[in-house]
Amino acid sequence: MIELKNLSAGYGGNPVIRGISAVFVPGEVVGVIGPNGAGKSTLLKAIRGMIPSLGGEVYLDGEHIAAMGRSELARRAAYLSQARRCPDMTVEQTVLHGRFPHLRYPHTYRDADRRMARAAMEKMDILALAGRPMSTLSGGMRQKVYIAMALAQDTPYILFDEPTVHLDITYQLALMRMMRTLAGEGRGIVAVMHDLPMAMTFSDRILVMQDGGAVCMGRPEEICRGDVIPRVFGVTVERFPDGKEYRYRME
Repeated sequence: MIELKNLSAGYGGNPVIRGISAVFVPGEVVGVIGPNGAGKSTLLKAIRGMIPSLGGEVYLDGEHIAAMGRSELARRAAYLSQARRCPDMTVEQTVLHGRFPHLRYPHTYRDADRRMARAAMEKMDILALAGRPMSTLSGGMRQKVYIAMALAQDTPYILFDEPTVHLDITYQLALMRMMRTLAGEGRGIVAVMHDLPMAMTFSDRILVMQDGGAVCMGRPEEICRGDVIPRVFGVTVERFPDGKEYRYRME
């Protein structure tokens, strides 16, 4: 379980998020939504210990993250950022990089690490690209490689910052279904998303953020029944009659 207690964090001593308390549990997909500048990406970085806390606490399975080293945090929670520089590596080398937190001196990859990377590439349907330089890939294909790297990290929690960016709709849906599968295997998934109907359709719970704070957190149907979405986003989202998917409602 990831537990946030009155968490504030930011950059250069200036808070971007303030007083956020929330719990993320294994076996769930939690969609984090909010307008641009709401602090969604900052929240993920604070959970992962990548930026300093300016107040409050983060606990990972009952242990304060301040008591963990960088490698230990990386073994507990993988983080896929919104934007990355293209590495001067092949696809396989990039995916293998996800295994680095698990390596011991002298930090050489074992057969088990290569099998884990291969399985992640197969899951993302990029195994045929293993020897290709990353610089030769499209933005969408690079995104699939980065997701495979996060899967190869083999952590109980995965933090995704806009994971569907650069992906066409087919791969967006495939990725969201994969998140559901990972949650079904017992992993905790926290994903920042901009597509509200997609977030509502595939998430177990939704965290709504605005102006650096948490507006509310609840199940998608609960969020849609209230006035939060129109108030925060100025739009309306409703469930399809079958109750399985969501869509924007045009006024």
